[in-house]
Amino acid sequence: MQLDNDAAENKNFVDPLYGKTYLPRKFKVAFVIPPVNDLDVFTSCLGFIAVVENDNLVGYNLAVGGGMGRSHGNEHTYPRLADVIGFFTPDKIVDVAKAVLTIHRDFGDRTDRKHARLKYVVAERGVAFMQEQVNHRAGLTLAPAKPYRFTTTADLLGWHQAVDGSWFLGLFVETGRVKDAQKTALRQVADKFPNIEFRLSANQNVILANVAESDKAGINAILAQHGVKTENQTSVMHAASMACPALPTCGLALAESERMLPGLIDRIENLCGDLGLGGEEIIIRSTGCPNGCARPYMAENRVRRQGPRTLSGLAWRRLRRHAAQPRLERRGQGSRNRKRTAPRARALRQGTPRQRTFRRLVRPRFFERAEELTAKTQRREAP
Repeated sequence: MQLDNDAAENKNFVDPLYGKTYLPRKFKVAFVIPPVNDLDVFTSCLGFIAVVENDNLVGYNLAVGGGMGRSHGNEHTYPRLADVIGFFTPDKIVDVAKAVLTIHRDFGDRTDRKHARLKYVVAERGVAFMQEQVNHRAGLTLAPAKPYRFTTTADLLGWHQAVDGSWFLGLFVETGRVKDAQKTALRQVADKFPNIEFRLSANQNVILANVAESDKAGINAILAQHGVKTENQTSVMHAASMACPALPTCGLALAESERMLPGLIDRIENLCGDLGLGGEEIIIRSTGCPNGCARPYMAENRVRRQGPRTLSGLAWRRLRRHAAQPRLERRGQGSRNRKRTAPRARALRQGTPRQRTFRRLVRPRFFERAEELTAKTQRREAP
């Protein structure tokens, strides 16, 4: 639905939170309950860390200014962990959330999209500034943060009972891609049990929530029919891994990630087994470019692609074949291959702005060979 901006009731409308200018950039919010940090709360603009004493919620520690995104080669952009700036009671949560959001609205950089996140406001103005602004805007005084401890970032896989008495099932999804038999099984579960909630987790898994005790057997039967496990679903290291889609889906990717990571995890697990470290949790995350879509900067071991030298072997061989090796001369092939090679050489010379930027990262001798190939092709085509 689209609003009629010329209508009287909309013409002078001002959003009570965003104002007329809206926000400089996206704004992420996360809630976590220690000891489980399954949302990576320190990567969000605004984070609430629940403080529970004797099974009662007494308040929240406030975390502000996190974010993973960065632009390669731009030193003014960087990943950053949120700062915990204080504690407040549950009755103030809406006021505190509004305060942090409006700080982002009023002080976020609107001149540079790549520098427009709240994390840069916190980094450049400081924690004391944020505490003062939150206190003023929310009408409170933040207390010192209460102690807390995180022991894991993983999801709860398998069947578990929620605090309201219902059940939920955590299903492992390898690198976040629901496919094949798992996809078919989940579709059948959705058709047969319409009251079940399907939730996507921040660790790229699926949670079937709000399940009645009487429905568990039927769900287990459907999943077992398609070979989907509900217990011992995967190894510890696979469960802790994460990857972005990368090639061939993402236009920003320089290399493989989603399709590469499972095989890499298998090899690392074999090595750990040989060293007597089998079953140890090592958080490994992979991205196909310098951006932080899989939150690689929070991992214990990250695989991050940032240039052509880190391309997959196949892609690098293709680059060498097209840019460095005049194959038609070596093989002495005829005019049919010469006609096929000419557009390829011209593409190396011209191309899109992004392709030209990418070529500048290639070793100089490759580009020189492309120049020679282009010149020779032009001489052949000249009358």
